[in-house]
Amino acid sequence: MEKLDYSKINTISPKILSKLLDRNPNILLLDIRDNDAYSKMRMAKGEVLHLRMVDIIEDYGKLPSDREIIVFCHKGKQGPKAIAYLQNKKDLNILGILEGGIITWEKVGLPVEKS
Repeated sequence: MEKLDYSKINTISPKILSKLLDRNPNILLLDIRDNDAYSKMRMAKGEVLHLRMVDIIEDYGKLPSDREIIVFCHKGKQGPKAIAYLQNKKDLNILGILEGGIITWEKVGLPVEKS
């Protein structure tokens, strides 16, 4: 197993991410939460691709190489591991992780959809 480097992970605050999405709607948001969490609450801004954390190693090839990607999870705890793995893939452009996950995104008043 390859060594993961957590030192190169950029964190992006929810408000900064919202502004980035306003300027560049081509940014892809990668939601790595499990199916249950995803079905209960989803980010309602930008284009979101749901790829569970447990599927990252096997299915990272589904991620586009021609887009900037920001990873997010529930509270920001799982994201660093996913990013550390994905940053080693030379064909991907990973910008960083959403600080505090979707919970912080919602807490600062940014749009979510709930089921």
